[in-house]
Amino acid sequence: LSLSLEDLLSLADELRQKMPSAHVEFIHRLPLFYETDEHIFVHAGTTNEPWEDQRQTLSDKNKSWEEGPLQLFSLQLSRSVAHNIAKTVVSGHDINVVPKIYPRRIMLHCGVEIGGPLVVWVSDLNRYYQVTLN
Repeated sequence: LSLSLEDLLSLADELRQKMPSAHVEFIHRLPLFYETDEHIFVHAGTTNEPWEDQRQTLSDKNKSWEEGPLQLFSLQLSRSVAHNIAKTVVSGHDINVVPKIYPRRIMLHCGVEIGGPLVVWVSDLNRYYQVTLN
């Protein structure tokens, strides 16, 4: 399944029209990242800036970004294994054939939106499971 930008924008507009406002408000209230003692969960990945600075930037919901923070939209970050954070960074964003699990870096996106498997990762076991939805 390959969609043009026009198709994606049309689908996004259709979703916005059909989604109940309570759901939209819920999504807007969600944090841009989730952090535990051992992990940081963020859509694309992290930069090489100190995590404390990134945490502050991502926590500032009033900040206006022209294109959004890199941690949410950068393909380069989503493909990068290296980072200078003592925690394991877990992300998606870039499609992989299989999840990539490295020490301190987990990349889970396998293209569920285009027919790939839905992937979950169990941190306590450092193991992933996948289900194909077809």
